[in-house]
Amino acid sequence: MLFLYLPYTKLAHIAYRTTAMAFERFRESSFAKPAIEQPLKM
Repeated sequence: MLFLYLPYTKLAHIAYRTTAMAFERFRESSFAKPAIEQPLKM
């Protein structure tokens, strides 16, 4: 039963929130962006 309850605890919320904040920083960083912007092909 504890295994089913674990994803809904405060501890899980802290882990999810930390992961989301780290991912958002990664997306905004220059590391995630391509070195040369390529135009969109239509």
